[in-house]
Amino acid sequence: MLIDPIEINAMGYKITNLILLSCLNGIIASGRSYYASSEYIVVSECFFSRTSVFNGNGGVICIEGTGNLNASSCVFYKCCVSQSLSNMGGAIFFSARSIMLDKVCGQYCTSYHGHFAWIASQDGFDNHVYYGTISKCSDQFTYYCPFRIMKGKQVFLNTNITSNGAKEVPGTTYSGATSLSVSYSTFAANHASHSRIIELYGDSSILRSLSFINIIGNTQTENLFGIVYGDYSGQCSISNSIFQSNSNTLFYIKVGSMSILDCNIAHSYTLKFGAVDTIENKFGTYPLHSLIHYATAMCQAEYTMYQITQARFVQWRYIQAFISWLCLY
Repeated sequence: MLIDPIEINAMGYKITNLILLSCLNGIIASGRSYYASSEYIVVSECFFSRTSVFNGNGGVICIEGTGNLNASSCVFYKCCVSQSLSNMGGAIFFSARSIMLDKVCGQYCTSYHGHFAWIASQDGFDNHVYYGTISKCSDQFTYYCPFRIMKGKQVFLNTNITSNGAKEVPGTTYSGATSLSVSYSTFAANHASHSRIIELYGDSSILRSLSFINIIGNTQTENLFGIVYGDYSGQCSISNSIFQSNSNTLFYIKVGSMSILDCNIAHSYTLKFGAVDTIENKFGTYPLHSLIHYATAMCQAEYTMYQITQARFVQWRYIQAFISWLCLY
């Protein structure tokens, strides 16, 4: 069922050129399913999968200019674009106004930059991701992250970033936000063949807030930067979160400052580098936050601590070869 335009108006948007899209192009052999420059695109309850690699930005959806996107209850499975320097967003490429992803899953997606999605809202507009699961987007020999979010008001709620691989940042890059809130989310069993799992960038002197997060079982081959890396103006606060079984330096702040408050930390490597204050934290192994993430038959979301621990010892070159095979056949 597609979203009712009345409900969209209730969200506070001024709707023009509204397009409600069906899922007739769910299995994609060539081209994209959707391209738009000025329309408000709404996609709901769809399953997308590519049977061939797309050469360009956005293997399924590409929106540029003054368009908007609202995608809900959708699965993007094995959506791949060719791994050229200029190709971004295995499933979604968005460089426009506001985007909302609600109950969206991405699995086995690859590109050069943004294995699942490359998203850049214009200043003054919104990047909202609710109840999303991005997992197994594992191709560590390409450069950047399954999820890259830039500009705008950034809100991540109950988002699960698990078992992804990349050369750098197999978690998420949050860049250039006018405000940033990440809460009730999980970053687990991600592996960087070089460095960094979560990356925070930006010139704006804003308070970046991360709270009630599980950051567990993430690894990086190099110890140049931390599991959580910051290069920004202003401050970042991480509170009421769980850090367990992560490798190498945990917090690395190049520019800016970070406060770690009321967190549970079990870490046997270097704890911090740079302007990092740890306040009223508990050190040792504690129960994880009991978060229930979005899952479907094609999208596994829940992982036990045992599974996450085992995932740290997986031969990632075999995963990379498997993903490459999936994207070719």
